[in-house]
Amino acid sequence: MFSAIREKLALAAQSPKFARNQLRKRLFGLNHAPFPSDITLFLTDRCNFACKMCSYGEARADRQSQLRADMPLDLVDKISSEASHYGAFIELFGGEPLLHREIAEAVRIASRKNLISVVSTNGLLLPRLAQVLVESRTRIVRISLDGWDDDSQKERGNVASSFRAIMDGIRAVAAAKKKSLFPLVRIVTVITKANFHNLHQIQSAAYGAGVRHWTILNYQFITRAAVEAHEQSRFGDHFISDPIGSGGYLDAEQVSGLRRSLEQVRTNLSSSMRDMQVFYPWHVDVDRYYSDLPPSPKTVCTMPLSRVDVHRDGRVALCGDGYTIGNLHEETLRSAWTGDRMKAFRKIWNEPHASFPMCFRCCGIADTISFAGCG
Repeated sequence: MFSAIREKLALAAQSPKFARNQLRKRLFGLNHAPFPSDITLFLTDRCNFACKMCSYGEARADRQSQLRADMPLDLVDKISSEASHYGAFIELFGGEPLLHREIAEAVRIASRKNLISVVSTNGLLLPRLAQVLVESRTRIVRISLDGWDDDSQKERGNVASSFRAIMDGIRAVAAAKKKSLFPLVRIVTVITKANFHNLHQIQSAAYGAGVRHWTILNYQFITRAAVEAHEQSRFGDHFISDPIGSGGYLDAEQVSGLRRSLEQVRTNLSSSMRDMQVFYPWHVDVDRYYSDLPPSPKTVCTMPLSRVDVHRDGRVALCGDGYTIGNLHEETLRSAWTGDRMKAFRKIWNEPHASFPMCFRCCGIADTISFAGCG
C-alpha cells in the first residue's frame, strides 16, 4: 500500500496538471471534458510479434505498402505540446513502439513537456533498449506478458525465447534505473485459451521478477451475430475485437478453470504476495462474459469520453480505427475533440443504452460491464 501511494505522489509531482486533470474527472465526470485525458500514439504499424488477439493486425495487413513508415517526431512534438497544456496522459504504442527508429527522442519529447509517458511494449527488445528508456526519462514501461515460461509465452506472439527476453528486460530496467523510482514497470496479461488456467503462474513469474503492479484483461471477442448487428449500426464495420463464429470464447469447463486460477491469484494476494497490486474486474460474471450472451442493458463505456488514438498519418480516432474525428495535419487535437464529428458521436453515445454490439466485450468497459441478470 505504501509503495502504491508513493508511486501516485511521484507521478503527481512529475505532472501537477495531470494530477489536477484526474481529480477533475472524478469530481465532474467526463461528458464536458475540454480535452482528452488519455492519448495513445500509434508510433508505428510494424511489430515483431504475431499475436492472435491483436486488434490491429488486419489494419496493418491492409497497409502493407506503408509499413516502413513511423510517426514523424514533429507530430509527436505537436501532440505533446498541446497535451502538456491540459495535463493529459501519453501512451506510446504500436505495433511495437520499440521498433520506432527514434523511440528515445519520442520519449524525451514527452518528458520535456512534463507529461506522464508510458511505453507499452511486448518486451522483446527491452533488454537492448532498457538503458535508452531510462535515460530518456520514461515514466512507465508497460509490458505484455501472457505466459509463465518460454513455451507458454510463445503462444502469445509466436516468438521463441520471448519469455526469457521479457524477464531479462525487466532486470535490465531495474539495473539501469538504479535507485530511481522511474520508470515504473507494470505487467499486463490478456486471458486467452492458452493461459486461462495458469494466471496464478504468470502472477508468480511477474512477482519473482520484482513487478508489483499487474493488470489482467478479459479477452476481447465478438460473435458473428454481433458482427452482423454492428454492420447495421451508425458507425460502420470496423471491429477492434476478435470475431469468432458462434458460441463463446471459452466453454463451461474452461471457464471453471479460469475461475479456479483467479481464485488462486486472490489467495496469493492474501498470503505470500500482499504487496502486489492486481487490477481485474472481479465483479464480472465470467460464465456469461465468455459465452455468446449479450451483456446487461446497463453496460456503458467511458473510453470515447476520455481517450483518443492518434495514428502516424495524423488521424485522430476513437477506439483504434473505430471512428475518425479529425486529422492533426489540418487542425489541433482540441479542435478535433470539440468538433462536429465528435459532437455527433457524443450525441449518439449519450443515448440510453447506446453501446454498440462491437463494444460488448471491450476492455474499455471493464469497470462498468455487467453480464449478470439479463436475458
